[in-house]
Amino acid sequence: MDKRKFFKGLAVLWVVFTSSLFYTGQGFARGNDSSPTLSKQSGMGKMLNATVEIKMAVSAGSNGDQVEGNGLGSLVSAGDKTLLVTHNHWGEVLQEMTVIEFYNANGQLLKMMFGSEFKALVISQDAGTLVLNAPEELVKLTHSSKKPLLEAAELGNSRQVKAGDIVTLVYHEQGNQKGIGMLEARVESIFKFKGLPAFSLRSLNGQPIMKGDSGGGIWTNGQLVGNMWATIQKEGQPSQSAASSTSTSKEMQLTDISYGAILPF
Repeated sequence: MDKRKFFKGLAVLWVVFTSSLFYTGQGFARGNDSSPTLSKQSGMGKMLNATVEIKMAVSAGSNGDQVEGNGLGSLVSAGDKTLLVTHNHWGEVLQEMTVIEFYNANGQLLKMMFGSEFKALVISQDAGTLVLNAPEELVKLTHSSKKPLLEAAELGNSRQVKAGDIVTLVYHEQGNQKGIGMLEARVESIFKFKGLPAFSLRSLNGQPIMKGDSGGGIWTNGQLVGNMWATIQKEGQPSQSAASSTSTSKEMQLTDISYGAILPF
């Protein structure tokens, strides 16, 4: 499969229907290893401590070009296991030469691996959710007695979430390199998206969920119930030609409505 064609396909989906939240095209930015440990505030701190940023780079051809992308995931405890839950946008581009990096919410690089190692950790997947056994190195960080860089959160019961409930979303805050933050959203409805149960979510402050936020946790009462999937777009005002003031085409604008995949367990 031509990896460049795959990512072009994502861009077409972004324009025509919804914004696929898997971001591609930026460089492979490194975290700052001198960053402070994560927040200890109850509630918000626990959700941020469980958040992992996943960055990927893969060779796109014999000319040495690379395709890069990133998304988010959440560490959760399930019995005696620690799982990593994210959106299933990785399968089409994972090859043995793929380099994958894991960061915490403060941007600290925690682990690097190849695609073959990543695929070996997969235990469940559908169009909306990818569940993996968390890499051993990340699990060890959750057990640190001094200054833990990660924390495994609890799985919630998504069946108890109803339309009208307020949930918390993890996303990349925009501007001034603010990093990963949280916002509240209302569950507008629960429906089927691409044949799978999904939340329709409206941001309470009007902030749209952007590309690169795919896989970000959907939380209620500090427990994980889903992950971010797509953002609805609408046709905006005509864009202006750079050479004249003549209207040329309609711009697509992100809305404050997003879709989230409901956990399949």
